[in-house]
Amino acid sequence: MAHEIFDNDSLFLTIKPAWHGLGTVLDRAPTTAEAAALAFARRDGRPGPWTVERRPLFLADGTLIESHVATIRTDTGEALGVVGARYEPVQPSALYEAAAPIVETGRAHWETGGSLRGGALNWGLLALDPMEIGQGDAIRPYLRVDNAHDGTRAVSLGFTSVRIVCANTLAMSRGEARSTTFRLRHTANVQTRLDEAANILAQAERLTHETVKEARRMASRRVTKSETDAYFAAIFPDAETPRGQSRVENLRAELRTAMRTAPGADLPTARDTAWGLYNAVTFFTSHERGDDAAKRLDALWFGTGADLNETARDAALALAS
Repeated sequence: MAHEIFDNDSLFLTIKPAWHGLGTVLDRAPTTAEAAALAFARRDGRPGPWTVERRPLFLADGTLIESHVATIRTDTGEALGVVGARYEPVQPSALYEAAAPIVETGRAHWETGGSLRGGALNWGLLALDPMEIGQGDAIRPYLRVDNAHDGTRAVSLGFTSVRIVCANTLAMSRGEARSTTFRLRHTANVQTRLDEAANILAQAERLTHETVKEARRMASRRVTKSETDAYFAAIFPDAETPRGQSRVENLRAELRTAMRTAPGADLPTARDTAWGLYNAVTFFTSHERGDDAAKRLDALWFGTGADLNETARDAALALAS
C-alpha cells in the first residue's frame, strides 16, 4: 500500500482516526499492555504481540553465512531484515514495556502506535499535556519510542512537538540535537526505571518550555512581504537550471499558499509573523510533501523533513532575534 502500512501491520489510535482509515480507534487511552497487543497484533490467531527471532542464512550451495542472520517475524514467518550475527532483537512488547514507567506517572498516555513495512519498524507516541503559545494556539509535546528489526535503527526515545491547530510536526528547541535520545532499559530494576522515567519527563518538560518560548518570540515578530519572500528563498534556494528553478518557484508558491490558508494561518499568532512563516514550512513537510504519508512521517522524524524544519526554525528565530 502507498502508505507503507502492509496487510500484516497493525495500528491503534486514541479518539481520532488516521487519514487512511486503517487501525483500531479507541475511545480512551490504552494501558501499555493493551497498546502493545493492538500495535503488534498477531496474524496466526494466538493472543498477545508477535515476536521476532534470529535465523541463520545460507548460500545457495548450503554454506552457512556466519557474519549475518535474518530477523523473522514468528507469526507470519516473514523476513524483516538481515543483520549482523551479534544482533539481538528487542521484542515489540519490550519496546513498550520499557516506556511503561512514564505512563504510570499519570503525566503521559499512549496516543498512537504500530508497525510499518510488515513489522520492520515499530513505534509509539506518548502524549504529554499541551502548552499555549497564544489564544487558540498551542503545542502538544510527545515522546516517541521506536525500533527497527533490520538493523537500521537502535531502540530509542526521542522528543517531538505538534502544533495542535494544524497537526504540524515542529523541530526541536534550538540548541537541542534532533538525535537526542534516551536508552530504554527494560532489564533495569523498578527504582532505576522510575528514576529514568522522571528524568525523561523532566527533560521533555524543559524542551517543551524552550520550544514554546521560541514560538512566542516568533509570534511577536511581524514580517513584511519582502522578508517573507527572502525567508522562502532561504528555505528553497535558487536552482542552477531553468527546470530546477521552475520547481523551486512552485515550492515557494506552495509555502505562500500555506501561510495564507493552512489551518491556524488566520490566528493572531501566525498572521504575518515569523511563527506563520515557520508553520508554512512545517505544514508543507507534515502534510503536503510527497504523496506517501508513511515516508513523510519517517522523513519528519529521521530525515530530510526534519532537516528542512530545523532550517525553517533557525531562519524564523533569526528574524525574531
